[in-house]
Amino acid sequence: MRWLGVAGWEMTFGGHRLLVDPYLTRQPYQDARGKMDLAGPLRVNARIIDWVLERYLTAAPEFVLVTHGHFDHLADFAPLLNHPKWRHEQVRVLGGETHLNLLRALGVPASRTDDLLLVTGGEHLRHPLRSAESPVDREVTGARPDALVLGASGNAAVYDYFERVLKALGWPRVVVPSHHDDMVTPLDDPRVHDGVNRQVVDTLQDILGDRGQVLDPRHLEVLELPV
Repeated sequence: MRWLGVAGWEMTFGGHRLLVDPYLTRQPYQDARGKMDLAGPLRVNARIIDWVLERYLTAAPEFVLVTHGHFDHLADFAPLLNHPKWRHEQVRVLGGETHLNLLRALGVPASRTDDLLLVTGGEHLRHPLRSAESPVDREVTGARPDALVLGASGNAAVYDYFERVLKALGWPRVVVPSHHDDMVTPLDDPRVHDGVNRQVVDTLQDILGDRGQVLDPRHLEVLELPV
């Protein structure tokens, strides 16, 4: 696994490659008062996208998963799918109806229409590495992942979020926090790792105890999952 920052991941296994929410631009999103700037336009950072594809994401993925349509998950999909390094590769995109329509509106070429695969819920998607990310116990009840990539921000309104998720999933033996950086420091800035909330790692390990291990990802570095 390779953390791309925010909720983005590259996963490679058995000669296969997939991406989850590859948002590389990391544009500032706050106004002068520190509030979310809802009028701010999306600005794609083509330089960073070129840099990451040249040095780290050196091959196109077979699949890209869209978890939801917020800008910090979806904004770079069209530039990536239109990028010269991917333009002639088949890259299948899995997402909900709204998200796939947003991708079309953002400029995903018509030639890729057949590669936009609708996920409506209930499908069985076979994958050797199982993961889950959900704040609602009943949505994950019965799932028993070996490894859990857990969204670790924006959950203040969910009571006892970390412990409830870990318990509902049967205490996964490997937990990797995600979406716990500052979202804006450029990926090629040596200080990008300073914007990570590493207290999340300690908190998760305290909750998990000796039932499993919490890994501490670093931007763009390969993270080997223990066998």
